[in-house]
Amino acid sequence: MLDNEKVCLMTKIAVYEKSKGKQDIMRAQYHQKDYISLNNFKMQLSVTFALIILFSIEFSSIVMDSSVTATTTLLIGIGVKYLLIWLLFMIGYTILSTINNKKEYLESKHRIEEYETLLNDLDKIQ
Repeated sequence: MLDNEKVCLMTKIAVYEKSKGKQDIMRAQYHQKDYISLNNFKMQLSVTFALIILFSIEFSSIVMDSSVTATTTLLIGIGVKYLLIWLLFMIGYTILSTINNKKEYLESKHRIEEYETLLNDLDKIQ
């Protein structure tokens, strides 16, 4: 027969597994540095593609506009502008992403430790 304590532990375990368990276990498969680096890389790739698209739109609008002659200095100026924007976004987003991903990883590790404690407590009851 199931006692009340065992039912409470199994309920806590089930709630964790249904809510944040899958994501925490996925994060825990990586080392902290690897998890942060992978997510930073994804973010940097996204920002780079977004700025390439914006640069392409501005470049094509200048080339298509017949009233503006697309001089080399104008195109270099646009390129430098987007390069500086890209650099600022890379620095800013990398710092913010690193802080956020580290926090997420540590919270996941903490929840997994609590989960393992609950599993050990359940084993002791049985």
